[in-house]
Amino acid sequence: MANLLLTQPKQDRSKASVKAIEDTVYRTVLDGGLKSMTTNSIAEAAKVDISVLYRYFACKETLALHLLQKIVAELDEQNAKESRMVKGGKKSMWWKGEPLQKMVFVALMRSYTPETVAFIQTYRKTAEDRIIKQLKSFGAKGRPSDWRISIRFLANIQGGMLVEVSNTVGPKKSPTLQKRVVDAYEKTTALIMGQYFE
Repeated sequence: MANLLLTQPKQDRSKASVKAIEDTVYRTVLDGGLKSMTTNSIAEAAKVDISVLYRYFACKETLALHLLQKIVAELDEQNAKESRMVKGGKKSMWWKGEPLQKMVFVALMRSYTPETVAFIQTYRKTAEDRIIKQLKSFGAKGRPSDWRISIRFLANIQGGMLVEVSNTVGPKKSPTLQKRVVDAYEKTTALIMGQYFE
């Protein structure tokens, strides 16, 4: 992943400023403000001078891509620590709480710019390959080509699910609705992927 920061923050104060900027963009996107987001509004909400923002980021699009890459890396790290692949419907494939919000952020960012579109397309292909590798290690039945079709089908369902969940993680948060949507996705995943196990 390319480093999109114009300069690396070294002092604690500089690191705090970058984190405040990142947190502001994250909250803004989850609250449905992606289209109206500007560098000025980001700096104001983050309580940093606009010159500080431009010291680290060339534009809001670069900032958004930087944060997207960072969040995807965090999700991958969590996935590496704890396998969530459904095996016979006994294991959850989904994360809850904060990781779920991060997945919503990724979904909302997927069509923001040509760069975010390209990044997420590459990421999805990498994720497919990783899941197929996990399926092989689990001794799944069938052919890898069939697994890939199922994975892509679930990814499309997941996209719709995340749009629904995006309405539950902002100011009008609804944990009950969020749980119902996530539970429905988990059951669908278990049904589709469960066919590849005894």
